[in-house]
Amino acid sequence: LCQLLPDDNVLQFADISFDVSNEEIFPTLCSGGNVVIRPPAPVMILADLITLIREFSITVLNLPTSYWHEWVTYLEYYPVPDTVRLLLVGSEAMLGKHLTTWQEKVPHVPVWHAYGVAEATITSTIYQPSALSNTLDHNVPIGRPVTNTYAYILDQDRYPVPVGMVGELYLGGAALGHGYLNLPGITQKRFLPLEIFPFATFLQNHGLVSNIKDEKLYRTGDLASYLPDGNIEFHGREDDQVNIRGHRVELNHIINALIEHPAVQDVLVLPHEHKNGSTYLIAYFVVEDDQERIKALKTELYIYAQQRLPAYMIPHSFIYLNSFPLTINSKVDLKALPLPETMTTHERAVIPPQNDTERKLAEIWMRLLSCETIDREDDFFSLGGDSLLVARLIHEIVQLFGVRLDIHTLLKNPVL
Repeated sequence: LCQLLPDDNVLQFADISFDVSNEEIFPTLCSGGNVVIRPPAPVMILADLITLIREFSITVLNLPTSYWHEWVTYLEYYPVPDTVRLLLVGSEAMLGKHLTTWQEKVPHVPVWHAYGVAEATITSTIYQPSALSNTLDHNVPIGRPVTNTYAYILDQDRYPVPVGMVGELYLGGAALGHGYLNLPGITQKRFLPLEIFPFATFLQNHGLVSNIKDEKLYRTGDLASYLPDGNIEFHGREDDQVNIRGHRVELNHIINALIEHPAVQDVLVLPHEHKNGSTYLIAYFVVEDDQERIKALKTELYIYAQQRLPAYMIPHSFIYLNSFPLTINSKVDLKALPLPETMTTHERAVIPPQNDTERKLAEIWMRLLSCETIDREDDFFSLGGDSLLVARLIHEIVQLFGVRLDIHTLLKNPVL
């Protein structure tokens, strides 16, 4: 796919537990290239990434979209080293304005937008923009199927949809897995025999598949449409799965974990798209408790979630409600739920920053976290901070104070 060569140095950026790491490691080794292992750190800030690229002459990178978005934002401070010849970006929607900026500032390094699922051996489609992008106000397409992979967009009756109509994306081909180990029920629902599809005979009669009885298609649950040029555009999920920093998350898994807390009567977890393009999780909870305990309960729930969920599934904001707002049909009125930006962050009197340094830090926090006020006792992560915002925070501190903080220092001391 990347036409890797023996003199390529590929960075293993993804965590070893993440499927993308397989795509970084094994194709490189099979091509005779060198795999550069990422240093053990919870977050790799951009300054460290650039240092690593230069030290090991990295030629090919595969980065999460949200991380790449940050790099594009700070290209002025962290220019792309000359050794890089190709950049793959995936796991989340790519913003068109960032692609345009990259092509204008780094025209010599192509960036490809990848889409895929572990069930089809990671990357299934690639978008390779050949000229300056004009998709300034739109998400970048996910492209076309890679070699030996099939991608079909089908309606609810499993017929192919016309150009421009949204349908569900199905994947097939040589890279498709056989199913989920020891999970026959979900395997049967997701890995469907090709022969049940109404267009299967057409494919076989025209030599597009050898034997429809031997082929399967994987039902991704992703919504997509065909563009007039044949590329595929991604439209999100058809179920309650959301994509958080490259991880597919079932919201019900988070709800089931939080509802076990003895003080929680009801809980609802929803995704919220920040204006910077990142997706955050908000947990709304209903409890029978006095107001004095709500502040402590928010922290308690955060710790409770940390003990039961992986980091990317922990909600960034916990919002207390007396009860969920309902529609006239007695369903939860999602539009009436408050967002973190419109909530009063503090249930107590705000303790303002006490000196010039604290005031300057608070201004950075308010800008990064989209908060109107910052208490000097606020916790960066409780207000919605994550690994990417930590990296931005370190950058802002370096630019303003000329001081380089170790990331472990921030993780251990997140209070203003």
